[in-house]
Amino acid sequence: MRYLLLLSLGVVLCAVEKDHQPAAQGLAMEYGPAIHYFTDLPKPHDQTVTKSVIVRLHHDAAILFDTETLRYAGVWTGGYVNMGTTNITRWAQGKGSPEIIGTMLLGTSMGPGFAGANQTWQDPRTTGLGNLPSSWGTYHGLYRHGDQVIFSYTIGETAIHEYPQAYVGSGVTWITRALDVAPGAAPITFLIAEIPQGQGKINQQNNSVLVTGGIQTGMHTMAGLIDAPAGASWSLTNGRITVTLPPRSVSTRCTIAVTAVSETALAAAETALVKPGVIPTTPDIKSFCRGGATQWPVVTTAGTLGDETWAYTVDTLTLPIDNPWKSWMRVIGMDFFSDGRLVISTMGGDVWIASGIDDGLNKITWKRFANGLFEPLGLKIVNDQVFALCRDQLVRLDDLNQDNEADYYVSFNRDAPVYPKYNAFAFDLVTDAAGNFYHARSGHGGPNGVPMHSAMIKISPDGKRSSVVATGFRVPSGLGMGPNDFLTNADNQGNWTPACRINVVKPDKWYGYVGNPKFYGKVLPEHPATYEPPLCWMPMVADNSPGAQVWSGNKWGPLSQTMFHLSYGQSSIMAVLHETVNGQVQGGVVKVPLTFGSGLMRGAVNPKDGQLYVCGLKGFQTNAGLEGCVQRVRATKTKAAFPVALAVKKDHLVISFSEKLDPDTVSADSVSVQRWNYAWTAAYGSPDFSVENPKQQGRDKVTVKQVTLANDGKSISIVLDDIKPVHQMGITMKFADTQGEIVKYTIYNTINAVP
Repeated sequence: MRYLLLLSLGVVLCAVEKDHQPAAQGLAMEYGPAIHYFTDLPKPHDQTVTKSVIVRLHHDAAILFDTETLRYAGVWTGGYVNMGTTNITRWAQGKGSPEIIGTMLLGTSMGPGFAGANQTWQDPRTTGLGNLPSSWGTYHGLYRHGDQVIFSYTIGETAIHEYPQAYVGSGVTWITRALDVAPGAAPITFLIAEIPQGQGKINQQNNSVLVTGGIQTGMHTMAGLIDAPAGASWSLTNGRITVTLPPRSVSTRCTIAVTAVSETALAAAETALVKPGVIPTTPDIKSFCRGGATQWPVVTTAGTLGDETWAYTVDTLTLPIDNPWKSWMRVIGMDFFSDGRLVISTMGGDVWIASGIDDGLNKITWKRFANGLFEPLGLKIVNDQVFALCRDQLVRLDDLNQDNEADYYVSFNRDAPVYPKYNAFAFDLVTDAAGNFYHARSGHGGPNGVPMHSAMIKISPDGKRSSVVATGFRVPSGLGMGPNDFLTNADNQGNWTPACRINVVKPDKWYGYVGNPKFYGKVLPEHPATYEPPLCWMPMVADNSPGAQVWSGNKWGPLSQTMFHLSYGQSSIMAVLHETVNGQVQGGVVKVPLTFGSGLMRGAVNPKDGQLYVCGLKGFQTNAGLEGCVQRVRATKTKAAFPVALAVKKDHLVISFSEKLDPDTVSADSVSVQRWNYAWTAAYGSPDFSVENPKQQGRDKVTVKQVTLANDGKSISIVLDDIKPVHQMGITMKFADTQGEIVKYTIYNTINAVP
C-alpha cells in the first residue's frame, strides 16, 4: 500500500557567500558523508542545530539530522556544505557553522522529531539545548557502510535503524528514509516537514493526500510511504506533516519518500512515486550494520631520528600529509593500543592508526580509521577500543569487520550540551583506576549557566552517567592523570585567569573563572570570594597557551615516573616538580631543552618501547613551525644534570638534579631569584605585581644568601632572605656538571604554603 502526501512548499535558497577569503588550508579535505558539527539553518526554520549530523546523499542531495531531537531539521539538493566557514579549515577561528550549499526542500523547527506520549509535540527541553528525555527518544550512533550512513536510535523502547538515501525518477530527486522498526505496542508518529499553520487543505483520493497552500507559491512537496504496513496514516495538524506507523507484533520495514517540485512537475512526480521500481523497495537495513568494504588504503612514511648528544632526543614520526583525501594533519589527540600501534585524532575530525613504530622508524604505515567527527580533542584507548572525546559526545569507534576502519560510531555518552560558538570546546580525555572517563569543558566560549561548561566532567565506565567534578575553568585545554588518580588540568590565561596555571582537580572545588565579560557585561555573576590555588602559575615566557599533562613510564631514564606539562604556545615540554606542604600541592615547571615541530597538546607512553610520544598542531597563539607533528621523546645513554625535584623549607629551597654538579661552580653568585604576584580580576591576564609593595607593578629581586651542595653532589640548598607564599617565583641557576657541561635552567614555581 502506498500513501501520498502533496503540499506546497516554498524553496529556500541558501545563499553562498561570494566574497570568501582565500582558500583555507582544510577546505579541500574530504570530510566524509557524515559530518558532526553545529549548524545554522536558514529560514523559514531559522535555527542553530547544536548536535547535527550532515549527511551527503547520492544525486547531490543532503540532509541534516538533529541527534538531540531525532528529526530531519533540513533536506536540500544541489550541494553539500562549505566547511570553509568553520574554524577547523583555517589557522584560527572561522565564522562558526558550516554553510549549507543548495536548495532547501523541506525543514522542521526546533522540537521533537517524533510525537511523545498522547501525541504531544511540545519540546520538553526548557533551554532548547540537550537531549530529549530518554523515555521519549535516545540517539545511539551511526553505522558507516562505504558512503552510506545508518542512524540507530530508540523511540520510547522501540529500536529503529534508519537509512537515508536519494533516488532520481522522472527527473525528480526523491529523498528517502528507509526504516527498520522493532516490534512495539505503541504507534510511532514521524515528523516529515512543516508548513505555516493555517495553510494547507487535505483531499484524499485513491490513497493519496493533497495539501494546497504553503510557504511559497510555485513549489509543492509530495511524500509517500513505500511498503506501508496496514493501518499507517498521514496527517497535517498545526502545520506538521506526519506519518504514523501502527503498533507492531513483528519488525517492520518501510520507506518514507519525499520531494519538492514545481507545479509543472507534479504529474511526473506522482507517476514516479506510484510506478514500481522508481523508488526501490525497502532494503535489509541491518545488513549494512556489519561493516562495509574498506574505504581508505594505507599511506606509508619514513621517520627520522634525533641526535643523541643529550639525555633525551626527539625522533619524528613523519605524518601522512600527502594523502588522497587531503586530510589536514593537525594532530590534537593520541594514545596507544596494547600492541604498540598509535592512534591519533585531528582537529578536522579524523582518526588515524599508525603501525610499524620501531627503533628505526623506517616504515610507518598510516590507516585512516574514522572521519567526520566534531573536533575530537581527546583520545583514549580502553581495552583496545578507541574512544574519542568530541564536542557533541564521547564516541566509541567500533571496527565491526576488523579491517582497521570504524564501522559503528557509538554515542557512548552525550549528556553535555554544545554551545555553538568558537572556543566553547570540550577538552582531552583521561581515565582513572576505576575506569571513569574525565574531560573538561570551556567556560570562555559561552555565557554563564550553560550546563556542564567551565567544568571538569566525570563519565561512568559504562557511559550511562555523568557528573560535574569541579568548576571555575576558563579554557582548560589539557588534562593529566597520574598515580593514585592524581587528576590535573591546565587553564589558559585570560579574563579571571591572570596567568596560565596547572591545577590539581579536587571534587567540588572552584578554580577562579567567573565568566566572560563579553557575555555578562557590567552585571558581575555571583561567585565565591576566593578560589582553589593552582599547583603552579606559569608566566607567558614559560607557557602562553597550555596543553596536557603526561607522566613518563618507569623505563625512561633519569626522568622516569615524572609529571610533564606540554605547551602548545611554546612548543615545548616542561617537567613539573611538585610537593605537598600542609596538605596543599605546590611546585614549579622547568623546560626540557628539546625542540619540537609544533605546538604540543597531548602525550602518551608507548607500552611497547616505554618512550614518551607527543603530538601537536599549529594555529592561533603558538610559535609552532609545522602544521602538525607526532614525535618520540627517547631516552639515550648520555648523562645530563637536570632538575628533578623542588622542595620548600622554612628558610631555604632544595633543588635536586639527575646527575652530580661540579662543586666549584655551586655558589650564591650562580643563582638569582625573583618573585611576584598576579591580580585576579576580569581583565585579560595580569601584570606582575610586587610582593613587597602590592600596588606596584614589577618583580622583587630576592637576596640569595647562600647556596650549598649536598654530600650526594646532586642537591643544592638555596638560602633566601625570607620565604613566603607567592604566586610566582623565578629561580635561575647556572652551574656545571662533573663532565664540565653547562647546567642552566629557570624554574617557575608557586609557593602556596611554607612548612
